[in-house]
Amino acid sequence: SISHDLAGRLTRYIHLALELHRSKVSAEKVELLAYLSGPMHVELRKELFAPFVTRHMFFEFYGHRSNAAMSQLCFSAVSKVSLSKGDTVFALGSQAESMYFLVSGTLFYERPK
Repeated sequence: SISHDLAGRLTRYIHLALELHRSKVSAEKVELLAYLSGPMHVELRKELFAPFVTRHMFFEFYGHRSNAAMSQLCFSAVSKVSLSKGDTVFALGSQAESMYFLVSGTLFYERPK
């Protein structure tokens, strides 16, 4: 048995995820991506992620310094994460293991009481 609050969050997230999934590329086209060559796959991920990563001044400089390095960064170290209302991204005192770039939505910071 799970709490009423968690059940509500799960339900909202699943409905949102389904709605977003339906508005995206069909599953048949995604399967075709498996046939891309390695270099084309690297280039695709750079085009998808570099516009968000380079919003940070360091990564903008990094990309201008080396296009190949930015391509590799986007291919090997960047991924998309979807979060739901109430999810905890990080907590005070925890060791950082990831860096996040907010693409849409809002984050709220709460100080411990």
